[in-house]
Amino acid sequence: MRCGHVLVCIFCILLLGFNVMLTRWISVAILNVKKFPAGVNFANTSNEQREDKLIDDFIAKFGGENNNVTDQPEDLVEAAQNFLQTSTAYDGYENQNSTSAEHPCPSVPIVTVLDSGRTGNKIWEYAAVWTISRLMGRPGFVPDTLKSNLSLVFSNLSLPVLEQVSHCDLPLERAVTLQELLPLTELFHRFRGQNLLLPKYIVFLEPVFLYKDLLRQEFTFRPEILQQVQETITQAGGQGKVVVGVHVRRTDFKQFLPKVFNSTLVDGTYYKKAMQWYREHVKGPFLFLIVSDDLDWCRNNLLDQRDVRLASKSPEHDLALLCSSDHTIIDYGTFGYWGAMMSKGHTVSLGVHKYFTQRMAKWANWIIL
Repeated sequence: MRCGHVLVCIFCILLLGFNVMLTRWISVAILNVKKFPAGVNFANTSNEQREDKLIDDFIAKFGGENNNVTDQPEDLVEAAQNFLQTSTAYDGYENQNSTSAEHPCPSVPIVTVLDSGRTGNKIWEYAAVWTISRLMGRPGFVPDTLKSNLSLVFSNLSLPVLEQVSHCDLPLERAVTLQELLPLTELFHRFRGQNLLLPKYIVFLEPVFLYKDLLRQEFTFRPEILQQVQETITQAGGQGKVVVGVHVRRTDFKQFLPKVFNSTLVDGTYYKKAMQWYREHVKGPFLFLIVSDDLDWCRNNLLDQRDVRLASKSPEHDLALLCSSDHTIIDYGTFGYWGAMMSKGHTVSLGVHKYFTQRMAKWANWIIL
């Protein structure tokens, strides 16, 4: 009887030791997994093999690290489109416009952005997520506040909102800087396995320029806004004329320009020179339609020519008018930059934001005065 008790005790001790070892093994496994960013599919190694091939093919297109991608938009867009056609990283996340239903947790890292600023800032923030998600072959999400604001203006926004995956373990560390995102060919390796958080106010020209034709579809204005723009052009006498949208930004930039660009507001001479450029280089007749946050200044300084009209009604109307114009004249700010890029004609611009305007002058039909 006593021997039986001893055997039972020995069995219990062995069982307890096994449980301790099993618990330790499980704990170590959990800790090892948590060393990797959430969202990576460790169970399916074929995903990594597929990504390796796509990355190698993409970078091989440019012949290595010494190639300056920002100077070759045509080659880059071809490689990006090939990547998009073979990537399924964001399948199931497109065209789901509900802001309440939960999404399944992504099996790969995501791209998102911090939301801030006015309409122009929000558009560029959304566009950065939309384009980078395609370049990297991963799902993109935007904050609900950003999409809700833009949905009042645009009817075709396809990115889901970040709150729809708030139940998932998707750690987002610091927002990256714009400098860390270039060159584009190194995006894959630099942020592999990491959720990518873009900074607020981001203006990421390179990928947006590559996808500008598709972005025109993504940023489709609501029909009532386009109808209002058409009425504006008709009432101003624009039928049969070449319409040039003129953006005059003043109010907040009076303080912003000296601090950020060591510059000051231009006077009416710049806009009149820009209008004259069109008269000398493009066949008319013209109608210059001014949209501005300071109509009194425009009325006092720019209406001394018969083919110039004030046309502002609301920010969404004014942006749609710029995008719909045959050509544009802009000064500074993300609002005007977007309107000019989405229009299809010439753009006359100031050169205050040198990084932006110098590239547009090289890649597109922009004239810098």
